[in-house]
Amino acid sequence: MLAFIYHTGTPWQPHDPWTYAMRFKQYYTAMKAVDPTIKIGSSADVTEDGTANYTNHPVVNPVTGVTHNGWTPVMLHTMLTNGCICDFLIDHTYGPGNSDMGDLLYSPVWTVNANNLRMMLVDYLGSLSTNVELDVTENGSGGNDRQLVSLVSGLFWADSIGQILQTEFNSRLWWDLRNGQADITDSDNTLYSWRTDSNTGNVYGDLGIVAGLGNTAVNRYPAYYCGKLMKYFASGGDTVVTASSDYKLLSAYAARRANGCLTLLVINKSCYTNLNAAINLTGYVPAANAITYSYGIPQDQAAFFNGPAAALDIATNNLAVAGSNFTATFPPYSATVLQLAPVAPSLATLPPPQSSSGPFVFQLQGQPGVPYMIQMSTNLALANWITISTHTPATGTLNLTNTMSSAAQFYRAIWQP
Repeated sequence: MLAFIYHTGTPWQPHDPWTYAMRFKQYYTAMKAVDPTIKIGSSADVTEDGTANYTNHPVVNPVTGVTHNGWTPVMLHTMLTNGCICDFLIDHTYGPGNSDMGDLLYSPVWTVNANNLRMMLVDYLGSLSTNVELDVTENGSGGNDRQLVSLVSGLFWADSIGQILQTEFNSRLWWDLRNGQADITDSDNTLYSWRTDSNTGNVYGDLGIVAGLGNTAVNRYPAYYCGKLMKYFASGGDTVVTASSDYKLLSAYAARRANGCLTLLVINKSCYTNLNAAINLTGYVPAANAITYSYGIPQDQAAFFNGPAAALDIATNNLAVAGSNFTATFPPYSATVLQLAPVAPSLATLPPPQSSSGPFVFQLQGQPGVPYMIQMSTNLALANWITISTHTPATGTLNLTNTMSSAAQFYRAIWQP
């Protein structure tokens, strides 16, 4: 068992970055002695002068020459001089407060936070900064009002994920799964929500994403369903790609799935109107039919009217797609994932004309980064197609050679989702 006894007397002080950094080394050393592979993080403020509780340990930024008393500069400098650097910096960020639009327009702060933290790491730790990653261990809607359990919080959940994926943050944890309801007797009636305490009639807030056990559909807040929506958008092994929108109330994010699909996450932050979008894809040709997964006002209203569980859950539909440029309509207060499959590949023989036996050379014509299977059959019967190779062409085309026999052989290329 490990025991540490600390004193609040000189030189230790409560809520002091110097004290925190000095004690951090003791915890770090003891924990690494038990398991050298674990990662140990330290809490940071995202601004250089933030949480400046004291002025008795000022540090000078080695790059700018400016003196600071903020939490993160003092902590990083003390760690460096004390010979113990954290494995990751921790960011805790919540929405700005009791405001629907304030939360919905807040998510670009993640880029600012990541840039600020990396800048301080580089300035104060130099080359050692490359060993420190960034993680978000607390994020949630701001304030303590009705939007905490409303559709606004769900959209904020999804938008934060989309924005964080554009940064170097390696994780985002929401506060939290279960937290507990609390009545709000002076709630702002202009905020979007309807959930009330069945006993008191008051609206309530809850920092969790489910009420109680969350074992029934009606006890799951919109943030739960927007979180569930993300599995259709991206997961481990996928690649974030650039997406943009020229309208502030319509956020757009994109990912290339490991299986070759392209997914778009689109969030309409307007509470009252459909927003039409002209979608232009570069370097990707989708199949003619896309699958859409969405959550928004219809599901939230179904919960209000105590509808069936299926009506409260994510809706699945189809969308006709006309090539790389098409239009789509997104309803108010909604989060939608468009799942675009790649257009079917083709095979082409290469000149000169092939002989009836011997090597057969042909070209796979598809899209870059999409996995394809080459299959062969001797009689075109569906059950007789066998996969002879798999390929993910870097440029979209790939020349292949296969040995022919005297019997007839048929080849095809398919994408396997």
